[in-house]
Formats: sequence, C-alpha cells, structure tokens
Amino acid sequence: MPAFSVLSGTAQTRSTRLLVVTVFIVIVFLFLGNSQLAAGPYLGSTTDTELSPEHFANQHKQAASNKPPPPADGAAGQAPPHQDSNEVKHQPLAETVDEGHDHDHDHDHKADTAIDEPNESIPYQGKVPDPDVWHDDKEDERLAVPAGLSPEADAASTPAVPVATSHDVAAQSPAAPTSAIVLATTGSVVVAAASPTPPLPKGPTSLSSDKILLLVAAPPKQDWISRIESRYPGIEIRWVDCTSSGALTTPDEIPAALWEDITIYSSWLTPRAELIPNVRFVQLSSAGADRWLDHALYLNPDVVFCSANGVHPPQIAEWVIGTWLSHQHRFLHYHDSQREASWANRLAYPVEDSVGLRMGILGYGAIGRQCGRVAQALGMEVYAYTRSERADPASRKDDSYWVPGTGDPEGVLPARWFHGADVESINAFLAQDLDLLVVGLPLTKETDGILGAKQFDILSKKKTFVSNIARGKLIDQEALVAALEQGKIRGAALDVTDPEPLPADHPLWKAPNVFLTPHVSGRSTAYWDRALAIFEQNLERWSEGKPLINEINRTLHY
Repeated sequence: MPAFSVLSGTAQTRSTRLLVVTVFIVIVFLFLGNSQLAAGPYLGSTTDTELSPEHFANQHKQAASNKPPPPADGAAGQAPPHQDSNEVKHQPLAETVDEGHDHDHDHDHKADTAIDEPNESIPYQGKVPDPDVWHDDKEDERLAVPAGLSPEADAASTPAVPVATSHDVAAQSPAAPTSAIVLATTGSVVVAAASPTPPLPKGPTSLSSDKILLLVAAPPKQDWISRIESRYPGIEIRWVDCTSSGALTTPDEIPAALWEDITIYSSWLTPRAELIPNVRFVQLSSAGADRWLDHALYLNPDVVFCSANGVHPPQIAEWVIGTWLSHQHRFLHYHDSQREASWANRLAYPVEDSVGLRMGILGYGAIGRQCGRVAQALGMEVYAYTRSERADPASRKDDSYWVPGTGDPEGVLPARWFHGADVESINAFLAQDLDLLVVGLPLTKETDGILGAKQFDILSKKKTFVSNIARGKLIDQEALVAALEQGKIRGAALDVTDPEPLPADHPLWKAPNVFLTPHVSGRSTAYWDRALAIFEQNLERWSEGKPLINEINRTLHY
C-alpha cells in the first residue's frame, strides 16, 4: 500500500500540474484577446488600413448604431458628438472690428476706433499655415483661434491622443483630411471632424534675423534696447535721434549703411521706398497714416502698418482744455495788458465758466475720449460723433492702447452719440448747440475740407469755439478766417494749419480770437516711453502670432 500510495500520489500531482498549466494557458489567451479588443487599432493591429482615420470613422459609425444618443454638449468628461465630415459645424470665432473715426496728429491722432481684443486666454500654440492668411472676407475683421483648436499639426510628429474632456481637443492627425481631430475616450477611439483651420494673424516669427531702424526724436533708451535684444537673440537695433543736432534730420540725410537690409521700421517720417525695400512691418510713432497713402510700401498689403494711437491723449486733452479756458477767461487780453503794464478793466469782459456748457467731439477716439473725461470734470456735457453707430454698451468700448487712468474705455461719458460717414450726418451733429467743437477726424480723401462755409453757418447759431488738433486740411482755411472775422464763431484754437508752417502773410495770424501753435499739442516728456511701449507689445504679439495693437485698416486708413 505505501508503494502504491506513493505512485498514486505522483500521478495525482502530475494531473494537477497539467490542469493548472491548461487553465493558465486558457487565461493567458483570454487575457490577450480582451487586451487586443480593449486597446483598439493602435495596440491591436498595426496595418496602415487600421491606423487610418477612415478606419476609425467606420468603426465609430458601426458602434454608434448600437449605442444610446451622446450626452448633451458641454457634459463634463465627455467627447463632443461625432460630426460627419460633410456636415461640419463651424465653431464661432472671436473677432475684432476696427471702425470709427478719430484724428491724427503729427505725433498722433488716430481715428475714432473701438477695438475689441480677441480672447487672450486662448493661447495660440500651433504653426501658421500661411503668413498671408490674416483677414477673412469681411472688411477689417481679425480672427482669433477658436478655443481648443490647434491651427496646424506638425506632420512629422506622432499623433497625440490625450484623454478628452468637454474642452480638450487632441492634436490633429497628420493623415486626417478636413482637419480631422482624434479624441481618445476610455476603451474606444473616435474621430470628430473639426472646422477648417481659421485664418490667423501673421506670425509667429522668431525675429532673430530682423533688423530694426528707429528714427525718433529722442536719444537711445538703452534699457528698452537691452530688453528687446535679450528677448529676441540675434535681432539688430539701429537707433537714430533725428533731432540731436537741434534741427530735424530727414531720412535722406541718414547714412545709407543704416538703411541696409532693414526689415522693421519705426518713425513718423516717411523715407523713399527704395531705402526700405525689405521692410515687412512699420510701427508708426504717429496715429496718422496720411503721409503714407501713396507710398509703395503702404500700397503693399503684405507689409503691416500700426499706429501709435493712444500715446497722445493726456497732453492733447490738456492743450484743448487749456486753450478753451484761456479764451473763456480772456487770458490773451490780460496778458497783453500785463505786457503794457496796464491794469485792465475787470468789467470789460464777462467770464462764462464751463459748467453746463456742451462739448461736441467730432471723432470720439482715444484723444476725444480723454478730452471728454476732462471736460466732464469741469461740468460740461459731452456729445460724441463716430463714423459707425454705437448703439449698445459693447460697441462703445475702446480696447485699444490707453494710458492708465485716462480716457473713457467703457464709452460711458457722452450724454448723446451721433454717427455717420456723410456730410449730412456731420451737419446734424454740428447743429446740436455746441459751445466747444473738438475736431478729431483722420485726414482722408473723404474728410479733406469737411468743415467749410456751410458748416460755419450752422455753428454760428451758438457761436461755437472750434478746436482743431487733427489736420489743417480738415478745415477750409478761407472759410475759417471769414467765420472768425464775421463773428460767426467765438474763436478758434489751431494746433494744425494748412499749409504748415503757416506763411507769415497768412490772414490767420491776424484773425480775431485765435490761438495758434506750431503743431505741438502732442508733445510730452512721456511721449517716446509710451510709443516704445506700444512697439514692444507689438513685437511680442507678432512673435507669438497674435493680433497687433493699432493695426491700420488700409481701406479706412486709420
């Protein structure tokens, strides 16, 4: 029995081992089979057909017929429902529209512009398909990247398949047509057709090979230069102080070597086209582009132009209010008496303070908004005129560059808004019993001579005081002189004239109740710091492929 028992125990042990091995093999096969099914085509097979987007789509369609309807849009943790590639629903695009009016100054004056910046919380992280794809078909609309969309995947990289939530979108598959986007969910792979890649701002660009020429009226600011050179290694900056000699240095007087291979130019001066054939970006240090309208570079749509709108409002608003108060308080009269050592008759000139009077701003842009802010502080009522209608609070906002603590970025100061791009609309605005008219329009072919004899007849009802800080050609000079001499208007403050400089024998010099200054209202010790701040922000935005600040509309010219 013991011998048998030992033999029987050995046989039993072998049977047990065989059973265990058999069960183990079955478990392994079952495990591998389930793993292949769960892994999907990326792990279960490696054929080109199974890896193709078409295979994913077919697999998804087959599964969809046996599944309940997808959850509602926005459900947390769920991928968006599948869309057939022929029924793509375009996602809404954030957009900005430049429209309106304002004025220009030699060192500024942009048009009445309200710019809604695209959502900066949506960073662009893709590659730009074509630097020339920038505007869509609508006039002057900038397109921002929709949330979650990568504009272009790198064809050489492996398709990324992260776990998707309601807001996460994976990188595009390099083989997928119509910008197909692969979304990964637990246990399955689906394909969702995305909107075609939207137009993008120009960029991004490294700026490492760019050469910048700044032709400015200030000595080099080394901290700014060092900061730019540190941020963009390889960039070359050439700084020319065109007023260091005490007189203005013209572009033609600058050594030819400084113009060589320039790709970015910043100034208010206009060089000959042959000096800057390679320039692709012009950052004006003025808000007006009227000097460039017929320039070959400006006529090239591939060259970007931006203005310095927002640099001038504080100092120009002070000039406007200062000359207005000087007139109301008869400062010129009392100054003449002072020079003659004569104690003037205090009863000869009554003083009308500003409380309850009305300021009309023809061009409610950056400068106009600061004028309105200061005027309201004096107790004046503000009426605003813009090219386009601003019927709701959102349209009245101004998201362009502005000095903190100034202006009217929310557009809440005006008691009334007026708009229009025709003479009749402007005449209706001028007929609103204005005590002070601030002219802040850009100079274009449409606005040249916009204020003439008829307009002064309209203003004569209230004997409006006219302040022009935009461009001299906006006003018919002969009609202005006549209105002053005939008493149709109570006076004028002119920082700009036509022509400039004003000839010594011009009748404006001797016209009554006139303040004349040689185009200096935009001057300020803070001028170039502000202009360089805009330039620096635009270099950063361009390098990152974001919309630029104050980009000039080539149709409206501001």
